[in-house]
Amino acid sequence: MAATKQLLRHPIVVDLVGRFAARYVRIVWAWSRWRIDDPKQLAELTAAGRPAIICFWHGRMLIALKLAFGLRAAPITAVTSRHRDGMLIARMLRYLGIASIAGSTGRGGAGALIGTVRLLRRGESVIFTPDGPRGPRMRAAPGAVVAAKLSGIPLLPVAGGLKPCRILKTWDRFLLPLPLPLSRGMLRIGKPIEVPADAGREDIDRLRRRLEDEMIRLCRDVDTALGLPVTEPATDIEPSRHGVS
Repeated sequence: MAATKQLLRHPIVVDLVGRFAARYVRIVWAWSRWRIDDPKQLAELTAAGRPAIICFWHGRMLIALKLAFGLRAAPITAVTSRHRDGMLIARMLRYLGIASIAGSTGRGGAGALIGTVRLLRRGESVIFTPDGPRGPRMRAAPGAVVAAKLSGIPLLPVAGGLKPCRILKTWDRFLLPLPLPLSRGMLRIGKPIEVPADAGREDIDRLRRRLEDEMIRLCRDVDTALGLPVTEPATDIEPSRHGVS
């Protein structure tokens, strides 16, 4: 096990896995029929010249990244973890033309937050998985809300799903899309959530719960519309020790 972990940290292996993953999701995206609900939310922000903090659950990243890929002409960066899985995801993102910044609530969080706020203030959009890197599943940490407060940039909740797929028995119930022709993909975009610059601790927690509730609702709606088993949030309060942001 230790040897396998060490192997997965090797730069050549990281590069090969990242390259393969990028090609895999490109095939899935190209072969699927896509429906995007409420695209006007993003269009209105774009028309106003405002970036967004795009938030989706960790388990749906291969689907929701389709939205970010569609925006690759505009500056966009994803927050990943320093865990080895985060390194693999960062390399995959690189081959998809999406930049990344390392750091999460567990490791390098403060530095990542500062870097994220700088990007947002420069007019770049940023991707967050609020339940990453370690869970609990579909329970939002406050990092994205704090970034919104410090930058003045709104949160944009997003949910995605695809059928056919496999739901893995991981902490985040990771949705692995299958690369089959005429698959059905769906993205649903919620209303932007503004965070006041003078928001206190109670305000941040209230808006964190609002973001979480909206993301859960969107994900449930997508699963129901596609006929997928509805993924429910974790009921435990202790974070998992697995996964990446």
